[in-house]
Amino acid sequence: MGWSITVFNKTPEECEALLKKTAEEHRAAIVASWEVGGGGLDWLDGLVRQGKAQHLRGDWYPSIYPVQAMDLQGLDLWDRIRMQSEQNRQTTASNESGLPAPRPTLGAIQIRQFHPDRLQSASPGSIWTVEIWDLA
Repeated sequence: MGWSITVFNKTPEECEALLKKTAEEHRAAIVASWEVGGGGLDWLDGLVRQGKAQHLRGDWYPSIYPVQAMDLQGLDLWDRIRMQSEQNRQTTASNESGLPAPRPTLGAIQIRQFHPDRLQSASPGSIWTVEIWDLA
């Protein structure tokens, strides 16, 4: 069991419009994308409880949450993603087997993309989208 999480620097409506755009435009809107095991949504559940994120769509195909970019920027989660992203780069550089990365387990995180420059470039008041897919 686990989750695929993508944070876009676009509103949910803008993300919907991205489906009709090129793959390059879609990739350019991604701030971060990762897979995580059980407990990996605790940070998002906390934002919902605090009224800082709203669960727009909940059928898990995908679940959509609009969140103020500034609320996302302040999360401790990004430190963990930065560290894991660096470890992934080092592992990739030393792994010559070509085997795919294992699926995340409880508490583990597998970074697919992370763009710290996009994370830091949020304008005040901007709304970003958190997209969650159930990997079960």
